[in-house]
Amino acid sequence: MSRVWLMKHLLFKRHLKTFTLVLFMLLGYGLSLLPLLLVRPHLQFQIFLSAFLIWLLLFVVSLPFILRVIIRKAWFFRGTGEPVTREQLESTLMEINDFNAPVFVRKKRGKLLFSWRCSDPQWGERMALQGIKKNYELRLILDQTTKTVSMLDRVRSVDFTLCPVKIKFGLFANTKFFCGVKTGTEWSVQNFKNSSADSYQFKPQEIKSPVFNTIRANGWNIRFDLF
Repeated sequence: MSRVWLMKHLLFKRHLKTFTLVLFMLLGYGLSLLPLLLVRPHLQFQIFLSAFLIWLLLFVVSLPFILRVIIRKAWFFRGTGEPVTREQLESTLMEINDFNAPVFVRKKRGKLLFSWRCSDPQWGERMALQGIKKNYELRLILDQTTKTVSMLDRVRSVDFTLCPVKIKFGLFANTKFFCGVKTGTEWSVQNFKNSSADSYQFKPQEIKSPVFNTIRANGWNIRFDLF
């Protein structure tokens, strides 16, 4: 049984687990509304409407947190081999900045932030020609105690209208969840060093997959997260 096949099987199981947990979540919300629906004939409309709006508010407020629990539960990957130190892992990931690649990484408030080199004319013009409107950002939070890296996906609007003179970025980064990752020995940070310029399509998985595989190969666990 090949290692790549095994990883694809594990990814499928995580998709299935996510789907199952989401169904249970929706069932739970439905059951929580059922008592209100049962007593509906005995309530005045205004009272029923107020109660329903309260339920709806609780649903909207709690939904992101429940989805986060589901993602953290379903999308957890154990590292392979003996884990390296945090400094060694960060150093390996920071090597990306030494490559002639459209990706760069910086450290900010203890997090590692990966993104495309939109402001670099060499890459910005390529992104403009491909009609890129959103700039993907991958954020890593490293937990030294558990040797676990939390991976968070963000998307920020980008305007290449004045490229290469000026690139405009959106003020806020929106939360997204990208679970599609590629596996295999070719998907590591060295992929950024060996790939040709015209091979990039500037998709999230082109950043997330090499980082994902490199972290696991260095013995650290990975947990996908929302916030």
